[in-house]
Amino acid sequence: MSEEFEDHLGLTAEQWAIFQKATHGFGEQDENGVDLSHLRANLRLTPTQRLEKHQQALARMQEVRRAGIAAGLYRRAESVKRA
Repeated sequence: MSEEFEDHLGLTAEQWAIFQKATHGFGEQDENGVDLSHLRANLRLTPTQRLEKHQQALARMQEVRRAGIAAGLYRRAESVKRA
């Protein structure tokens, strides 16, 4: 009997179990791990709804960035110029 070798990415058995639990079982996934249920849900939205969803996510990320700058956790690159 030969068992097929499974690469555990250098993780311990406990870490591997946690990794497996965290990365599996989130709806139907393609071979790259993309959650197809999220993809289908987004495709059911109109282009306007998708744009609004994107703008809301962008606004949240900008707020997180501002909070990080205020807390001294993030420094804006000096070479980046805003229009």
